[in-house]
Amino acid sequence: MLKCNYPSEFQEQCALFQWAAIEAKHYPVLDLLFAIPNGGSRRDAIEGANLKRSGVKAGIPDIFLPAANKGRHGLFIELKSRGGESLCKPKWNDRGSA
Repeated sequence: MLKCNYPSEFQEQCALFQWAAIEAKHYPVLDLLFAIPNGGSRRDAIEGANLKRSGVKAGIPDIFLPAANKGRHGLFIELKSRGGESLCKPKWNDRGSA
């Protein structure tokens, strides 16, 4: 079976921010795009507990564009590499929908 090498989630996110930097000349709102550092290696229970105490929450998307458009106030983006599974929990995603 042929193995395909797809970009990692990190590589995809870097490419997105490179694209946004180029396109911001035409769409200045893209300068507002930022990554949410809601990760950490979680090597052990102590580190996991410290991350939780500092406000890290499971299922928070990777990127946010804080710009209002057509009655919506911001765009959260969750990236996953091909074959990756989204960590967003539906209960969190459904909270802000009208």
